[in-house]
Amino acid sequence: VAGPIPRGCKMAFSKALPLTLVLILCLASLIVSAQAETYGWTKVSSPTSESFSSVYALSPNDAWAVGFGGSIIRWDGASWKKVESPTTANLQAVDMISPNEGWAIAGDIGGWGNNNSIIRLDGTSWQNLSVPGFMKALHMINSNDGWAVGGSTLHWDGTNWTNVETPATGSLESVDFVNPNDGWAV
Repeated sequence: VAGPIPRGCKMAFSKALPLTLVLILCLASLIVSAQAETYGWTKVSSPTSESFSSVYALSPNDAWAVGFGGSIIRWDGASWKKVESPTTANLQAVDMISPNEGWAIAGDIGGWGNNNSIIRLDGTSWQNLSVPGFMKALHMINSNDGWAVGGSTLHWDGTNWTNVETPATGSLESVDFVNPNDGWAV
């Protein structure tokens, strides 16, 4: 039979609630702290003194980083190795499809300067591809489908980058796709 909760029960629950919340919060912080302590960062030396702006890891033994002055380095599981770059422009973003195919945005930060391009690793070396305007970010879905955003929006069709009109009213900063038909840009 349902009825009102006796006053003593409400009081007991009310008095026990703060103690229960404190206990839960203390245990939660111990769980988070214990889990956080299992992660450790290790400093790894770079083969260059340049600063880096983007990294993409394909596996624990294969990662790429790009940065200022056209710097490209590759992680082989033991150390970073310098890779020849087709540009001296600052590299702002990198996206790899496979160990032998990847893309990076080249251009001065903020789009100022004349070195605006997208570079592509074609299986053997990085190649410079001229694009209209400055780009800030890119996402490659596969070898024949990719997007770059910045001062304009570009689509890669496997052969060329073409300008695509969007409803955006200004520069886009980032882009990501889950498949060829579903993506986001901000």
